[in-house]
Amino acid sequence: MKPLGLLFFLLVVGATFGFSQECQTASAVPADQVRLARGKVVLDNDGVASIKGGQAVYAKITNESEVEIPYWVNVAVLAQGKLPYTMNCKREATLAPKESAVVWGSSTAEAPIPWQVSVTKGPESDDPATGVLRYEVYSNPPKENSPKQSSPKQ
Repeated sequence: MKPLGLLFFLLVVGATFGFSQECQTASAVPADQVRLARGKVVLDNDGVASIKGGQAVYAKITNESEVEIPYWVNVAVLAQGKLPYTMNCKREATLAPKESAVVWGSSTAEAPIPWQVSVTKGPESDDPATGVLRYEVYSNPPKENSPKQSSPKQ
């Protein structure tokens, strides 16, 4: 395959399947973010939250067990209001006992943005029946019902 043909092929495949990037991490959820969802992941059940939020979404994952737990976080956005969700970013890591991690993704789309955050125990978990992961999903959605300011009557 010629170099130009290979480049075209890679661009088409990349656009078709989307380039998923590594989600960013933070030491804490910023104070101006609002908790919009929470839950827990046990056994092989995923924790999935679908929210409408601002241009960033944060997932705080907490390991409540006494063993390390590998986890995956997938952050997706509903592009132009049409299914399916498009992968924004993903993170695969291991969480130490009684520790938390904050993972986040962002978008330049106009808010409110339909986000979907999925938290799963990693497949390399020693015993999938052991341990509980809790998750909380935060974002800063726009104030949709805020009162409009009117100009004073003259």
